[in-house]
Amino acid sequence: MHQIGFRTLCLSLIFLLSYLTGKGQILFNNPSFELNISGINIKAYSWDTCGIGFILPETTSGLYEPKAINGSKYSYLFCSYEYWNNINLSTNLNCPLIKYKIHSFKVYLATWFSFQKGDSEVYGAMQIYGGFAPCSYDELLWQSPVTDTFWRQYEAVFTPSKNYTYLTFAPKQSISGSYVTNMLMDGLSPIYIENLSEITASASTTEVKAGEGVQLQSIVNSNLIQPPYSITWHSSLTDFTSTAQNPGEVYPVITTTYYVELKDSCGYKAWDSVVVHVNSGGKVYYDFANQKIKVVFGSEDAGDNYQLTLYNAIGQRMATSAIPLDVNKFEYSTSHLPNAMYFVSVRSKDGKVFGGKVEVVR
Repeated sequence: MHQIGFRTLCLSLIFLLSYLTGKGQILFNNPSFELNISGINIKAYSWDTCGIGFILPETTSGLYEPKAINGSKYSYLFCSYEYWNNINLSTNLNCPLIKYKIHSFKVYLATWFSFQKGDSEVYGAMQIYGGFAPCSYDELLWQSPVTDTFWRQYEAVFTPSKNYTYLTFAPKQSISGSYVTNMLMDGLSPIYIENLSEITASASTTEVKAGEGVQLQSIVNSNLIQPPYSITWHSSLTDFTSTAQNPGEVYPVITTTYYVELKDSCGYKAWDSVVVHVNSGGKVYYDFANQKIKVVFGSEDAGDNYQLTLYNAIGQRMATSAIPLDVNKFEYSTSHLPNAMYFVSVRSKDGKVFGGKVEVVR
């Protein structure tokens, strides 16, 4: 019995955490520059060269130090000169950015052969721009100094004001005068998008008796989430699944949370959930004044053998207590428990179950 309760709670927590931290992702094409031939002036597949200069961006498998951090190749990307244009790289994203949403990705960067007249070292910064065409600089999204001659992983975090389809990577000059600033790049992660909430789950009623029918439905809210997209429903306590936007009627016999996931062709995901409470006659609540969990049985619950099981927020079983036969209410002291949120399960030998969440506060 405890094993089933633990599994059920873990599944509920997993879906809940997914809902609270729902993410989409955008993939870079050729993120580690492996899809090309190594050597001088070899253009990386799926990357556009911006500007004309003394040295063109290239990919290499070890012509320079350091060695590739991810795979066997990296890109020798940038070269800045006093009388030459900056040599930048631009790439077309497989899906557009989403305006006003927080985006983040990681990338390995390093400097190589950076100097000015007199051989004194000078370092620059990496800048990332959003735009709607190759080599466009519509909005500066992120920048950071790059000073190490060894690989270092940077995290770019930004919130675009438009749904850009291109990113352009560009060096920034650190000083004026005669100089050269070269940068190396490798191992771009997917771009993750935070806090997507573009679908709403609902039920025709959220309070029913055991076995009564409930209509589930969902509404796709955002203009950014466009067909074709897929919808999947799950439940926390049963094997119910559906791929219909409005899956129709369900018949819960215990309080159940129904989760819906939306995913479109770009990989954007969003979640929502609805809880259908099944009234078995029993209730669980926390008595703040007396620091006790109280269980009240309904008339239909009388005469059964029940056991109370208490779980913490990460699904660990904290305590169990047998409930005497033929009682109308039961109290469980929380004096030995730390302040926290707990899940209470009250289950009979013949499978009746009810419960709820309580917050222990002193």
